Amino acid sequence: MNKTGYVSLLLLLLAAACGKSAGQPQSADVAGTETDKPSTPKAVSEQPVTLTVAIPAANFSEEEFNKLLAEPVRKKYPYITLKFVDTSAKGQTIQELVASKQIPDFYGGQQANFAPLVDLDIKNDINGLIKSNGFDLSVIQPELLDGIKEQIGLAYLPGLPIFQSTWALAYNKSLFDRFGVPYPKDGMTWDQIADIAQIMSRTEQGVSYWGISMDRTYSDTYKQISLPFADFTKNVSTFQAPGWKQQFEFALNLFRKNGSPPLLSGTDWDKAWNEGRVAMRTASTSTFQRLLGSKDMVWDVVSYPQSPLAPGIGMEMNAHWWMITRQSPNQDAAFKALSVALSSEVQTALSRGLRLPVVKDTSIQSQAGADVAGTQGRNVVAYTKLKNPKPILYGTIVSQFVKIQADQVNAMFYQGKDTNTALREADELMNKAIQESLRNKP
Repeated sequence: MNKTGYVSLLLLLLAAACGKSAGQPQSADVAGTETDKPSTPKAVSEQPVTLTVAIPAANFSEEEFNKLLAEPVRKKYPYITLKFVDTSAKGQTIQELVASKQIPDFYGGQQANFAPLVDLDIKNDINGLIKSNGFDLSVIQPELLDGIKEQIGLAYLPGLPIFQSTWALAYNKSLFDRFGVPYPKDGMTWDQIADIAQIMSRTEQGVSYWGISMDRTYSDTYKQISLPFADFTKNVSTFQAPGWKQQFEFALNLFRKNGSPPLLSGTDWDKAWNEGRVAMRTASTSTFQRLLGSKDMVWDVVSYPQSPLAPGIGMEMNAHWWMITRQSPNQDAAFKALSVALSSEVQTALSRGLRLPVVKDTSIQSQAGADVAGTQGRNVVAYTKLKNPKPILYGTIVSQFVKIQADQVNAMFYQGKDTNTALREADELMNKAIQESLRNKP
């Protein structure tokens, strides 16, 4: 090459070098490690796709599903259609759908009910989708994200929560007025509520009045203090742990202060409440809406009674999750739909309909129940005043546990069985249930 050629080449190289401004990315070997930078969402196909969402109708009616979720998704992503599949309908449980090879794109429901994710091998690690879509997890209440891992024993996120339900204490204002007893207040403990129940329980003119419904009271407070019924690392019962003795004694004390009502299984507490014979009852957000049908009753709610072992903590963590199944052929579209469910627009609409938001934004939380007729003038904010407890691992034997606990507590109530005997027998039965579950494991 002659001298003129060398000069021309040098000028070309200098021009190319100067063409890169300071704001443009450099190559990886100069700029550092690419993994240190936020992921940029990848371009994906926008071919029309229909995503099946398998959830129980108790979470949403099909009309609510379409209005609150399908339409906002379609608005943002016109190529994505959500199809409602009711897992409470005959032939459509998640087990039946998997067996018939109709695995949905989403499986949704309460986080405590996600054992099928593990048993049916449909669980899916969505951390890659979170990163590739640049989704900010910090908008979600962090205890909800940690809770699902602890409750079903996964080390990763299989999906994301879209709303949560929780509990408060409803009380019949008319009955309190009639008996001249002050109303319960926000922030009370179980001991205080038991004392009020004792005052309110009575029989007048042959009619029995109960201070508090025994339904969903003592039977659920173990969740509030995060008391496990089994150690699944050792596969043994934990009924002999000190916390369970306190639980059983609490149940017996509440039962006695409440006037020792008749056999729990034979008492229709909903009917007794509707007849105005129950002063207080625990009420989930869904129960609250059902109680609004009591047109002839004057009632309100206060925050759920607290345990001295867990001040400021509510009854249970009960988030409703949408999980993207491992077998879904539409992974990216599914995550995009899921991200819409967590948008401010959808979270606000859910909150106003008394499906409590999972995002941190207090301005959205404060709108709880605003669109529900009958909530005006009621203390609906009571549902948002307590924090979620740390969930416990349920495994696949929660139904056995529920029966064992109920049988032993009822024996204490009605047969005079002492606490230590009840705990020892519960421990033995729980260990048998665990061993049977292990034998039947595929």
